[in-house]
Amino acid sequence: MFQSIRPAPAVAPEELSALLGRVEDSLQALSAAAHARDPDQVALHAQEVHRALAPVVDAFGAAARQGRLPAALRQRLVRVGREVAGQRMAMATQQQALDRALALLMPHDANATANAAYRVF
Repeated sequence: MFQSIRPAPAVAPEELSALLGRVEDSLQALSAAAHARDPDQVALHAQEVHRALAPVVDAFGAAARQGRLPAALRQRLVRVGREVAGQRMAMATQQQALDRALALLMPHDANATANAAYRVF
């Protein structure tokens, strides 16, 4: 009737490293797509980063709770976290620039559109 709660099985450092490697590869591909200004590839690689992060969070959380997280992997995880935050910030900055450009092109006020048309002529 009662089930014992067992801790998650230990994850080998090699598996943790492989999981982080997938995130790092996805981040590099996302960065390349962003620099190429390819929105389809950005969306694709952003999804890949998201999918690659889920198992990393689970595995590293379990390893940390069990006290089995080597210092080198912890440092690598911190670096990857910074890269993810940097990519997020870069995407937000690009989105803000796009929003400002669109706001200039498409005024919200109908009178502003009419006034802008009269100024052109």
